[in-house]
Amino acid sequence: MKNLFRHEFYLLKSSPIFWILLCCIFLATIYSLDNGRRYYDKQLATIAELKLKNEEALKTAIGSYSADTTTAEGQKSYYGTAEASHAVFNSRLNVFWEPSALSVLSIGNRDLYPYYQEILPISLYMRLFKNEISNPMTLLSGNVDFSYIIIFLVPLFLIALTFNLVAFDNETGVAPLIRMDASNLYVHYGWRFGFYMLISALLLAVLFVSAVLFLPKEFSADKLVLLYLVSLLYLGFWLALSYFVNMAGWSAVKNISLLLSFWLFFTVLLPSIANQYTIYKYPVETEKLTQNIRRVQLTGGEPQMKQILERFYKHYPEYKQLSDPEDIMFTRAYLAQGEFNDLHGDSLFNNLASRMQQKSNLLSTVACLDPAMFMQQLFCRQASTDLPDYLAYLNYVREYNNQVKRFYFKHIFGNNLILREEYKKSYPQFPQ
Repeated sequence: MKNLFRHEFYLLKSSPIFWILLCCIFLATIYSLDNGRRYYDKQLATIAELKLKNEEALKTAIGSYSADTTTAEGQKSYYGTAEASHAVFNSRLNVFWEPSALSVLSIGNRDLYPYYQEILPISLYMRLFKNEISNPMTLLSGNVDFSYIIIFLVPLFLIALTFNLVAFDNETGVAPLIRMDASNLYVHYGWRFGFYMLISALLLAVLFVSAVLFLPKEFSADKLVLLYLVSLLYLGFWLALSYFVNMAGWSAVKNISLLLSFWLFFTVLLPSIANQYTIYKYPVETEKLTQNIRRVQLTGGEPQMKQILERFYKHYPEYKQLSDPEDIMFTRAYLAQGEFNDLHGDSLFNNLASRMQQKSNLLSTVACLDPAMFMQQLFCRQASTDLPDYLAYLNYVREYNNQVKRFYFKHIFGNNLILREEYKKSYPQFPQ
C-alpha cells in the first residue's frame, strides 16, 4: 500500500496538469467565498438600514405627541399619530429575512425571493411579492458560491485525475507487469483510488478551512463539520464511479466520455428535468396572487359601508360598537374591506405555499437518486437558504402583520386614540 501511495504521489507531483487544476480550484474557491461574503454583507447592510428606519419611524411617532398643536403642521403630526384612523395609513413596516452565517457558503433561494419588504398593515398581499429581488442577469447566469465549487468543480477535478488510471497502464504496457506483481487487480487499483480519496479529504479540509476565514464568527461549527463529512462522501461517490468505469478496461477516451456523461446527467440533466417537471406540476406564480387581490374601493356610499361593517362584525364580534360615527365610518369600512381582501389572500397564499412545499418535497425525493441535487439541498438547508426557510419567513411576516393590524384595530373600533405609552410598550416590533 505504501509503495502504491508513493507511486501515485510522485506521479501527481511531476504532473503540471495537476498543479494547474489545483490552482484553478483554489482561485475559484477564493472567488466564490468572497462573492458569498459580499452578498451576505450587502444583505446585512440593507437590513441594518431597515432596522434603523423602523427605529426612527417609532421615535418620530412618539415625538409627535410633543408637537405644537396650535399650528397646522403640529396638528397634522399629532393627530396623524395619536388618532389610529390616521396612523394606520401612515404606518409603513419594513420586514426582512435575516441571513444565517452559513449563507456565505450557499446563496440558495436568497437571490430568487425577496429578503426584505415594505408592507402596510392592510392589503398585505398587494406588496408581499412586489419587491425588486436581484439583477435579472445575475439570476440568468446564477451565482458562483462555495457549494458550486464542491458540487460541480471538484468532481471534475477528480475525474481529470483518475479517468485513465487503468487505461494508461494498458496503453503503456505496464499492465502485464502489474498482473505479475499483484495477486488481485481490483485490490491493487482499489488502493490506488484510495490514495485519491485521501487527496480528496485533504483538499476538502483545505477548502473548508479557507471557508472559515470568510465566515462570520457566529457560524455553526457542527453544521460545517456535517457539510465536510457529507461532501467527502459525495466525492467518494465520484471516485467509486470512476473506479468501476476504469475497471471495465475501456480506453481513456471512452472512460472520459462516460464519466463526463455521468457528470452532466447528475449535475445538469436530471436536476433540469426535475425542476421543469415541478414547474409544470406545481406552478408557483406569485404575480397571479397579487393580481387576484382587489384594491379596496368604496364607491357605494353609506349603504355599502354599513353592509361591509355588518359582515365584518359577524366575523369579528369583539370589534362591534354601539354605533359607527360618520367621521370614522369610512375608515372602519375601508379597513374591514381590506381585512376581507387579506382573508381572501390568505387562502390564495396557503394554496401557493402548499404548491411550493409540494415542489420542494418532490425535488427532495428526486434528490435521493441524484447525489448532486442532494448536496445542493443539504447546503441550502444547513445555510437556511432553502424554500422551507423562506416559507417560514413569509408566515412570520403574516403573523407580524396581523399583530400590527390588531394593535390599530382595537383603537379604530374603540375610541380611536392611541396613547404615547402604548407606542413605547405595546407596539409590535420586527423581528420579535
